Amino acid sequence: MAPYTPLLRPRRYFAEREVRIDRVAAVAFVLLLAGPLTVYGVGWALTANLSGSVMVDNPARPPDAFCPEDGCEEPERIERDVDAVLWDLLDRFVGPSFVVYPLVLLAVTLLLHAGVWLVGGERGWFPTLAVAAWGLLPSVAVVVASVVAMRYALDPVTVAPGDDPSAAFDPLIEQLRAFRAYRPIGWGAGALYGAYVWRGGLIGQQGLRSGEATLIAALVAVLNVAGAAVL
Repeated sequence: MAPYTPLLRPRRYFAEREVRIDRVAAVAFVLLLAGPLTVYGVGWALTANLSGSVMVDNPARPPDAFCPEDGCEEPERIERDVDAVLWDLLDRFVGPSFVVYPLVLLAVTLLLHAGVWLVGGERGWFPTLAVAAWGLLPSVAVVVASVVAMRYALDPVTVAPGDDPSAAFDPLIEQLRAFRAYRPIGWGAGALYGAYVWRGGLIGQQGLRSGEATLIAALVAVLNVAGAAVL
């Protein structure tokens, strides 16, 4: 019986199973949601280690020009929970994050199919899209693992109302900088696993020889890591 997913035995999966649009759509849907879920995951990890409140400008206070001579009733600044301030900041990234993985999927598909075309692959672009999509799932798994690790590795930080709101997150930011040294490990692990899936898919779906598929998958994985490093 053919494997249910290509994540363990991609060559056999793609050789023995027909590429079905419903399965490809399901994987693409996971990739679509991966961006915003990453944003919310980061918010969960950070707010779990952040407590206290800060003073911020009062959005309900009108400009001074519209206040009576004895001043406005609304105070200039109000106290807000620091978690709420952080979520307001992260909410700005939710919308743009929806396009992150779809754009990566498009780029990987084009790169893989360019390689397929150069060596005379047997089938069209849709099988390549399926192979590309499945191969990106390991990178999503690495992101999930990184967020969970962040949640439990960060030291709790407490801020006081007298702290500068712009500097309230500095202690967490300093801790996050320490994680940068581990990012290449995560990128490399996701790319290596992804290349394994892509290689099997190019052999099983496009009929490429082992050496051709290995070279194309490896080059795309390297470009994928390079792109992640730049961003």
